[in-house]
Amino acid sequence: DFLKQEGLNSRLLLLESIIKEFEDNEKSEHEKEEEDKISAMSLAKKSALPEGIEVEHVLKYHNYRLKIQERDSLLLDLENVEVEVESVRRQIKKGEDSIAYKMNQIMQLDNGISRSADLCAFSKST
Repeated sequence: DFLKQEGLNSRLLLLESIIKEFEDNEKSEHEKEEEDKISAMSLAKKSALPEGIEVEHVLKYHNYRLKIQERDSLLLDLENVEVEVESVRRQIKKGEDSIAYKMNQIMQLDNGISRSADLCAFSKST
C-alpha cells in the first residue's frame, strides 16, 4: 500500500525496465561483435593472406575499425550535445538579460517614486 501511495512501485518497474533494456542492448552489442569476429576470421581463412599477415592481424584490424566507427559515433553524439548546451546557454543569457532589464526598469521606477515622495514631503514642509 505504501509503494502504491508513493508511486514507488511504478518507478521500480520503470527502473527494472530500463536496466533490462540496457542489459539487452549490451548483450546484443556483444553478440554482434562476436559475430563480426567470427565472420572476419572465416573470411580471412577462406582468402589467401599475403605472407606475413596472419588471421590475428586481420582480427585486430577489424576490431580497430569497429572502435573507429564507435569513436566517430560518440564524437557525433558529443557534437550534438554541445549544440544543445550552447542553445541552453543562449536561453539562460537571454533570461539573464531580460531579468537585468526588468531590474533596471524597477530601479528607475523606484527612483521616480522616491523623488515624488521627496517632493511631496518637501512641499508639505514648506
